[in-house]
Amino acid sequence: AEGLGPNDLVQSPTYVYLQIYEGRIPIYHFDLYRLSNENDFLSLGFEEFFSKGGVSVIEWPERISEVPLKEAICIDFSFIAEEKRSIGIRRINHR
Repeated sequence: AEGLGPNDLVQSPTYVYLQIYEGRIPIYHFDLYRLSNENDFLSLGFEEFFSKGGVSVIEWPERISEVPLKEAICIDFSFIAEEKRSIGIRRINHR
């Protein structure tokens, strides 16, 4: 996020579904933990942010696994030990 230029401290939205950070490129930071499924996401109109020219960061993306994304980069964090993490990065392209 730092490279995109927001002036605000970027942290998990936690109690809101979406936090927007303005900068050189806007960041749309979603925390979907409290959503039940993609219908909740779609009913809030959030899919419109995917075409606004910014970067969408989605925590708990499995909540919207049925929402079609044109392309995405998934970054998966896993706990290996208390002080050790594994990070996996993969690109997803849908046509």
